[in-house]
Amino acid sequence: WEQALALFADMARDHIPTIREAYLHTILACSESLQWQQIVALLQEMVLKRVQKDAMLCSTAISAFDKAGQWRYAVHVLQEAVQEELDQDSCWNAAIRACGRGGEWRQALDLASAMEDAGFGRSGY
Repeated sequence: WEQALALFADMARDHIPTIREAYLHTILACSESLQWQQIVALLQEMVLKRVQKDAMLCSTAISAFDKAGQWRYAVHVLQEAVQEELDQDSCWNAAIRACGRGGEWRQALDLASAMEDAGFGRSGY
C-alpha cells in the first residue's frame, strides 16, 4: 500500500492525471493492509479532482471498509453510490455485510429492505 501511495505522489508531482483505475488499484492495496484511513483520503481526493467513480470502485471501497470494521464508512459510500446511480447488488451486499459484521443488525436489515425497494437482489423471483 505504501508503494501505491508513493506512485500517486509521483503522479501528482509529475502532473500525470490520475485515473479511476489507479484509484481502484490503490484502494485494493490499502484494503489488503487495512489502511481504511487512506481509503477515506483517496475517496475525498477523487471528489476534489472530479474523478468519476464506478460501481466496481464503490464496491471495492465498501468491501475494504467492511474488512476494516468500518461499517459507517461502508454505508456512506453506498449512499454516495445510490445518489450517483452507481449502486449494484455488490455495493448493497457489501454494505449489508459490513453492518452485520459490525453488529449493526438494524442497519443491515434497513439496508436489505432499501435494497429490495431499489429493485436489487431480486434475482430468482
